[in-house]
Amino acid sequence: MKRLLPVMTALAACTLPDGHVGLQAGERFERVPEPPPPVTGEAPAEVLERIRADLAARTKRNAKALKPIRDEAVTWSDGALGCPRFGEVYPQLPTKGYWIVFELDGRQYDYRVDARGRFRLCENPRGSGKLPADDR
Repeated sequence: MKRLLPVMTALAACTLPDGHVGLQAGERFERVPEPPPPVTGEAPAEVLERIRADLAARTKRNAKALKPIRDEAVTWSDGALGCPRFGEVYPQLPTKGYWIVFELDGRQYDYRVDARGRFRLCENPRGSGKLPADDR
């Protein structure tokens, strides 16, 4: 019992700032809502076709069978399109473009596109890189 006393004392001291101890027996908690599904249908068909051809060449797949799980118009936080490469310099201003993702055999192929239609496969994405309030 002597060993339990410090633990019980510590647990009794664990309260929330408003004095509430947390969930009590019989209380329900709210679930965090699922994130919305990725947006599709916003990238120009010509851009999608060029990216499909690139991915088909990389994976030896039929380009017509490749369907994006995301093709969303976004405003990237800068010219790196959310995918900076070591040693390269980018304009440090918002850049309109598209975020296009394909999934094959459990692997995602994350393409970043600027407004001129130039694209790159982002091998090591660091977050989305898009601005939170996309004002398109």
